[in-house]
Amino acid sequence: YSAAIGTSQLVVSEDVGSMTVSPSIRLAIVGCGRVTETLHLPSLRQVAGVEVVALADVSAERLNKLADRFHIKERHISYQRVLENASVDAVAVCVPAHSHVQVALDVLSAGKHLFIEKPLALRLDEADLLIECAKNSRLKAAVGFNLRQHRLVRQARRLIQEGSLGKVQ
Repeated sequence: YSAAIGTSQLVVSEDVGSMTVSPSIRLAIVGCGRVTETLHLPSLRQVAGVEVVALADVSAERLNKLADRFHIKERHISYQRVLENASVDAVAVCVPAHSHVQVALDVLSAGKHLFIEKPLALRLDEADLLIECAKNSRLKAAVGFNLRQHRLVRQARRLIQEGSLGKVQ
């Protein structure tokens, strides 16, 4: 997991894990589902330079469960409330894919840096809109491709490139 967010435009990074960050990033997470609970929050505890300061989720039960477990004081049913917090630097959008674009556009409009789970959007025109908004802002944005640099994925990519598996379509 990396504390890095990207460049001044939407970035699909080949190697997010090699980026470094300084100083500390105050991060809010929108969406308290299984991935946030089992991967993001436990991993972010280990990342120097990142402090998860707020959570938002439409389910009060899920929200309070995670906020209590990970000792996060600020919690909201409405993600818009998180965006109003001036001390939040960046927002991780971890909501169902059909909500990605609207939440991400609101994050950028609020002046917050953006980390968004894949897929970026469900429709090409929505992805294009989000990319354009990110390009036209001073903010940093990144799409999470968490397995792209996994050793087995790199090995598979190498085998395909070498032609060891024959023609792959």
